[in-house]
Amino acid sequence: MRARIPMSTERGIHLLPPHEMLSTTLRPISPPGTDIHTGFAWLGHGAMISRTRASEFLQLMNEYSTDEQLKMADNYYTILANRIPEVWFDQGIPLGGGEAFTVGSEGDERNESYIVSP
Repeated sequence: MRARIPMSTERGIHLLPPHEMLSTTLRPISPPGTDIHTGFAWLGHGAMISRTRASEFLQLMNEYSTDEQLKMADNYYTILANRIPEVWFDQGIPLGGGEAFTVGSEGDERNESYIVSP
């Protein structure tokens, strides 16, 4: 990743488990005749992004989002970046950070509300 990041500073590199990588690879959005170029990849599985991009994103989120949306910030990063993310398979090695924020019925309900909300 360290050797590749200078060539991918605009998009960053996102690590995803196989099922997430497949769905991310299959659903980028870039409608013809628009300047929209986006896809989805969580930051939570591991990512290398530039400090500049991270600062710009946090500034945008702090200016326009609610406190609740800030808690879900990793869901917004690649969508708001207007760049199709570069994704790699992760190695499935847990980092010992506990259970993911969106696991279980509470996580399912939270995700549902963000997907359905206007």
